[in-house]
Amino acid sequence: MTPFDATGPALPAWPIADRGSPDAADAAGDDVADVDVAAVAAAADVAADDAAADDVVARLAGCGIGAIAVSGSQLVVASGSMGCLRVTDPADPDAGGRVLGAHGSYVPALLARGGALFSGGSDGRILAWRLGADNLSVVVGAHRAGVAAMVATADGDVVSAGHDGYVMSWRKGTPRLLASHRRGVRVAAALASGALVVAGRDGALLCWRSGGGERPVELRQRCREATLAMTPLPSGELVTATGHFGVVRRWRDLSPGGWPDEIGVHGGWVLAVVILDGGRVAAVGGDHVTVWDLRAGREQRIPLDPGMHATKAVALPAGGGLAVLGSCGSFRLVEVADLAA
Repeated sequence: MTPFDATGPALPAWPIADRGSPDAADAAGDDVADVDVAAVAAAADVAADDAAADDVVARLAGCGIGAIAVSGSQLVVASGSMGCLRVTDPADPDAGGRVLGAHGSYVPALLARGGALFSGGSDGRILAWRLGADNLSVVVGAHRAGVAAMVATADGDVVSAGHDGYVMSWRKGTPRLLASHRRGVRVAAALASGALVVAGRDGALLCWRSGGGERPVELRQRCREATLAMTPLPSGELVTATGHFGVVRRWRDLSPGGWPDEIGVHGGWVLAVVILDGGRVAAVGGDHVTVWDLRAGREQRIPLDPGMHATKAVALPAGGGLAVLGSCGSFRLVEVADLAA
């Protein structure tokens, strides 16, 4: 592992009042100025072309599922080119559930924290919703391009990663730059140690240490491939899924010189990696789910319904199984008995 060379095309200026660059915002830390509302609106306009491109993708996918999240016993699904947010019971998804509202653009990222829901759209905006309340939203922040992923830190901060290359935290409407990637971000993960791992569109995996102030370290790979899914383990380690074969790796050592362990191969693109009870990891993508028992060293392949192309998945609480959603809105609940077979 070597320090990442951050030279190259500069990232666009972030729209923060009286701040000239993301470096200035990062140096200011928690004292960074409030978001300039007019500049944020302008940033959303700048992201219009990216939003239009993502909407085309959504239409080609049948305006299906953009993102899913779990809040208590409820499943929240974002679907369609306008980002319709629906709260439903995973035990009875055909019941339709309740419409929470619409983001206004395709939503590729959702994050549930307590009684709040955060939606990240292809328009660059991050909206906050109160689950169980009126369908009114509050603009938390905005990227200059579409939001790619959202995670929560160990301290409970909401963190968003965008195609503009920024990884930002949002506290009381105030942005703080945590990390960046000049080629844009695909996915991100927040570790228990406070470190952030960012997968770029160029295939690089960058690890930003807690507290900032240091250049990121690029995690060692034999070759750079697209990483479309990653998630932290409760132990503080990292699981990634990379390449068109879906190679799933476990990163125990994120220090310079460390190499990952290969858990297994899914056999196709992995679009979601989920941590299950009992030390198990599930890779989801295409027509099947692959489950590895990290303690026993066993591997299990679970076929999905014919014609289903799985794109999203989330573990249900209290060992409730695995909710898997397809590109055109199809749903499959993988029962606990199936996962333990």
